[in-house]
Amino acid sequence: MSRAGIVLLFLWPGVAGAAQRQAEFWTFGVNLSQSFTDNLFLLGLDGPGEAITNASLRLSYARLDGSSSLNASGWLGARRFDRFSFYGGPQFGLSALSRFGFGPRARLRLGGHLADGLNSGALGSGQIALPQTQVQSGSVTAGFTYRLAPDTSADASFDATGIRYRADRAFDTSRVLGDAFVPAEQLSSAPSSGLGANEPAPDDGLLSLSLLASEGLQTLRLDFGTWRAGAGISHEFSPRTRLSLGGGYRQTYQNPHTFSQGDQFEGQIALREVIGSTANLSLSYGFQESRFGVSLRTHSFTAQADKELGPKIRLDASLGASRLDGPDRASSNWTLLGGAGFSARFKRSILSARYTRSRYQGLIVGRSQVTDVAYASLSHTISRRVSVSGFGFYRDARDELQRRYSYDTTMAGASLSVRIKRRTSAGASYNFLRFHTGNEPAAHRSMVTLHVSYSRALK
Repeated sequence: MSRAGIVLLFLWPGVAGAAQRQAEFWTFGVNLSQSFTDNLFLLGLDGPGEAITNASLRLSYARLDGSSSLNASGWLGARRFDRFSFYGGPQFGLSALSRFGFGPRARLRLGGHLADGLNSGALGSGQIALPQTQVQSGSVTAGFTYRLAPDTSADASFDATGIRYRADRAFDTSRVLGDAFVPAEQLSSAPSSGLGANEPAPDDGLLSLSLLASEGLQTLRLDFGTWRAGAGISHEFSPRTRLSLGGGYRQTYQNPHTFSQGDQFEGQIALREVIGSTANLSLSYGFQESRFGVSLRTHSFTAQADKELGPKIRLDASLGASRLDGPDRASSNWTLLGGAGFSARFKRSILSARYTRSRYQGLIVGRSQVTDVAYASLSHTISRRVSVSGFGFYRDARDELQRRYSYDTTMAGASLSVRIKRRTSAGASYNFLRFHTGNEPAAHRSMVTLHVSYSRALK
C-alpha cells in the first residue's frame, strides 16, 4: 500500500495535467514544525517527554466546469522523534472529491481517500502522538440525488471505511482521543497549527481513528472495516414546510474475531418549518438498532430551532429525549438530549460556544454512551498580518452498560500566527490535554509547537 500510494502521489500532477487547461488553480504548500511535549503517550501521570520534528509537502488541485467540480490533494511528510526514533518515518495521503450535474434534476458525488501513517500536520491544535507502528486507512463515498418533481427529491448514498492499526504494545484505543478533537464546525475559529492559508482540514484517517477512540479496545492489532448504504426522500408541501424520510443499513468487520461483528439499522423522519426569513423550527424522530453480540435499540425525539439576529449573530437550541431498550430492564432507560449554541462574527473576531448532549451507539462492541460536550472558541485578527485564537473543550462520556468505557476529556489551547510575506507565515501554539477514565488517575499533557509554512497558488 505504501509504495503504490507514494507512486500515485508523484504521478498525480501528470495525471491531472491533461485537465489543467480547465483548472481554476493549483496550490503548493510546505510546512515545518517543531513540537515539545511533557507526556508523549498520555499513559500516566508522568509519561516520557519528547521533541517531534515534522516536515510536509502538500499539492492541491481545484477545477470548476459548469455544474461539475473536482477537488484533489496529496501530501507527503516525514516525522522525527528525538527519543522514540522508531515511531518516525515517511507518511502520505491522497484525497479527491468530485461532483457532477446531469441536467437540471440529477446530481452525483464521488470521493475517496488513502493514507499511510497519520498526517500529524493536520491535527491542528489537538496534536497528539500515537504509540503506533502502522496506521493505514482508506475510504470511499458516493451519493446520488434526483429531483422526481419540482417539490420532491430522492437520494441514495454509500460509504465504506477501512483501517489497519498496529501497535508495539497493548494499547487502549480510547486514549487515541480521535473524538476529542475540536469539532469540525469550529475549525474556522479554533487555534491553528500555524499552516496559515495552507492549513489543511483534518486528515480523513482521523475519522477512522475516532471510531477506535469511541470504542476503547485493548489490543495490539486491529483490522476494522465498515460500510453503510442509505436512501431518503423529501417533499416540500410549501416553500416553508418540508418533510424528509430516510433510512440506512451498516455492516462492520474486524479482526481479531474476539470482537463481535454485527450490523446496524437506522431510520429518521423530520419535519422542517421556516418561520420568517431568519428562523427555522424542526421536529425529528430517529431509530437505531445495533446487533453486536448484544442487541440495543434507541428511539430519539428532538425539537430544534435556530434564529439569526442580524447578519453576524446566530443562535440555536434543541431539546429532546432518547429511549434505550437494552437486554434487560436495568439497562433500559430514558435520557434527555439537546443543547444550545451561539456564534458571532465581528469585524476582526469570531466567537462561538456550544453545549450538546447526545447518545452514541458503538460500531465495534455495540455499546451505548451518553455524552455531554461543551466548547468555546475565540479568534481575533490583531492586524493584517497577526492573528491570535484560543479554545476550550470538555467531553464527559458515560457508558450505560459498562463503566469501564466511561471517560472525560478536557482540552485548551491558544495560538499566534504571523504572516511574514504574502506566501509565508510562522507562529506558535500551546495545548493542554487532560484525560481520565474509570478509576485510574487522570493523565495530563502539555505541548508547545513552533512552525513556519509556505504556500503558493499555481495557475
